[in-house]
Amino acid sequence: MDMDLVIAIGLGMTLLLVAQVAMSSYRSWLVAYVSTKLGLHLGVSVLKHLLSLDTKYFQRRHIGEVATRFESVKFMERVLATGVVEVLVDTAVVVGTLAMMLLFSPLFAALSLATCGIYVGLRFVLFSGLFKLSDAQLAFASHRESSFLESLRAVQSVQLYSRQADRLGHWINATITEQNASLHIQKHAVFFRSASALVFGLEGILFLGMAATAIMQGAFSIGMLFALTAYKAQFSARVVSLIDRTFELRLLKIHASRLNEIINEPARSTAATITRPANLEASIEVKGLAYRHAPLEPFVFRNLDLHVLPGECVRIMGPSGCGKSTLARLMLGLGEPTQGDIRVGGIPLRQLGDQVVGSFMTGVLQGDQLLSGSVLENITFFDRKPDIARAMRAAEAASIHEEILRMPMGYQTFLGEMASTLSAGERQRLLLARALYPQPKILVLDEATANLDLKKESEVNGALAALGVTRIVISHRLDISQTTDRQVKFRELLRRTPAATPAHLNKACK
Repeated sequence: MDMDLVIAIGLGMTLLLVAQVAMSSYRSWLVAYVSTKLGLHLGVSVLKHLLSLDTKYFQRRHIGEVATRFESVKFMERVLATGVVEVLVDTAVVVGTLAMMLLFSPLFAALSLATCGIYVGLRFVLFSGLFKLSDAQLAFASHRESSFLESLRAVQSVQLYSRQADRLGHWINATITEQNASLHIQKHAVFFRSASALVFGLEGILFLGMAATAIMQGAFSIGMLFALTAYKAQFSARVVSLIDRTFELRLLKIHASRLNEIINEPARSTAATITRPANLEASIEVKGLAYRHAPLEPFVFRNLDLHVLPGECVRIMGPSGCGKSTLARLMLGLGEPTQGDIRVGGIPLRQLGDQVVGSFMTGVLQGDQLLSGSVLENITFFDRKPDIARAMRAAEAASIHEEILRMPMGYQTFLGEMASTLSAGERQRLLLARALYPQPKILVLDEATANLDLKKESEVNGALAALGVTRIVISHRLDISQTTDRQVKFRELLRRTPAATPAHLNKACK
């Protein structure tokens, strides 16, 4: 009879083990599947919106801050995928094991419920401090990342002025600050784990004492003890996991608020509201244009008028701070004017949207960057079906074709990040070739030849003039190549009234 009992207990424990392994495997597979699908969807959605934001959003922030905010996607992906799936699975296990425990002994079930209640209380008491520390750690991580990226981007200047030690110290300070916050979080975790171990340890002692008493009184059998112990272990483990996931989901508020700062930023409107006419005239007209970066900031300029005829080349000159670069960005649709209107071929630019920007109308702006990839990929801007002949014609017009052919692999030569192996003049001409590749009808150039010598600049201007495209050229100096139809000072574009031009702009444009 005793052997039959042992066999029955063994079979019961084996079936329970198989059920546990199967449940655990299924849960792990489900978490991995949901995590992969959810992570890709969430990441794509946030990055898509981020890339559609106005450029002034990035001008007001450190790149490290933007990067760490985007990293919150990974935390949300992990918590949502694992949390939601595990909460559903663990809830089912908790309900089932609790029902079995109540069936065996309501007293032992009450003990487990009381222990889990104490665990919830510990979690709740410590959560407020953990929330604040986690929020601070993310902010410190943003500062550390910004310091690191800034040092890499400015490595040439850092070396020139021998500031390696200063930049290293700046990064070390930022890292130590972040690690101190992380250390406080770990202290909370150590205290919580110790308190939890003590609570569940005392529960185990009390459980064994109660079970021994029940067996000696004949209320329990050895088999019932084994079964109840297994159910209690599953119940406690799943309840702890359920509580941990619930509080982890509450921590999502920190990361959600960081992502909301991106998501709630309005996207730049590029969608066309009308179909572009096939014979759209390559003229551009600016009327009553005004711009300021924020509602409470002063105007960069106001009441600006400009009319450029098809095929005309207009050079706009003026000192730094007048707003020339801002005008160039607005004409290319990279921002919304505060007041006024920009028309291409007599049609408002906002109605044409992305049907003209980047194809019918392109440009080279200050701060434009080349990307990691081959010369050909950069000229075609990673076109999936590049037209090599057209890319070469664009390079020839930008007077960079011969230099490309002298490179180790010609048009397949790889350019690292920011193309640091090229001279400033070569980078500018590659950017110009990229602007010419779509075969635009209107070209906006903001100091696009500033790094070229006069001979090379004259050569480039002559090649551009031969294309017959409409050109708006922003420059600090006069054109000596005789390819400009009209040269105007920036201040001449402004209607000179006290309300039209702020005092700081009057002073800057003199």
